[in-house]
Amino acid sequence: MITSPEPSQAAIDRALCVLHRAGARGMLLDGGPVIGLWSDLDAPPVRAALDTLGMDAVPVRILDGDGVPDRYKVRRVPGQPVSLSRLRRMEAEL
Repeated sequence: MITSPEPSQAAIDRALCVLHRAGARGMLLDGGPVIGLWSDLDAPPVRAALDTLGMDAVPVRILDGDGVPDRYKVRRVPGQPVSLSRLRRMEAEL
């Protein structure tokens, strides 16, 4: 079994900063932990940050999509969610 080395504190701090800037949030939905991401801010650096923190296996839900309670949809980051058609494609890929 190959184990990857633990990330440095600096790498953890950078990953947390990336997630904070993207407005990511941890949620409990359907009886388990879920990561919430805004559709327009779900990008490779955000996914890499989740990987750095060992959270790459946690399910991701799009915050501006269906099935996410309104209490999680308060947006405090710049930008605009993607179009509904693109959002549906993103949700289908999750």
